[in-house]
Amino acid sequence: MSHQQVNKSANRSIVVIGLQESKSTTPSIRVGEDKAAIEDVLNLLGVESPFVSYRMGKYDPTAKGCRLLKIVFGASKFQRITLAEWKRHRVEMKKEAKWSRLLIRPSLTREQLEAEKIERTKKRDEYNKRMSVNVTERTKNH
Repeated sequence: MSHQQVNKSANRSIVVIGLQESKSTTPSIRVGEDKAAIEDVLNLLGVESPFVSYRMGKYDPTAKGCRLLKIVFGASKFQRITLAEWKRHRVEMKKEAKWSRLLIRPSLTREQLEAEKIERTKKRDEYNKRMSVNVTERTKNH
């Protein structure tokens, strides 16, 4: 697959984190349950689009967490709609126990994930530094 094809696919894709994985030992049942769960999420978000989905990584019934779920839409506009609606509805949706750990993000390359991680760390460090300066200044004033 060329770099351009991968990029085009990524623009049409999202990754769903925290969607409960089926305990069935039958692969087709697990796939069917994943599809139904994704349809529930997309229906709540008001997204009408056919999609292809698959769990990333090897199935391990002894694993604690659930595998990431990749969803590839037919067009990039459905990715944008899904992400926008998720941003709008996520607080309300997370109140339901089955979606309390749900997170939806765009599909990213390893390099993009690493860059975002570095950026988050940088922002967290800057925030912590500001907070410690504020505490020091308040302590001096008293």
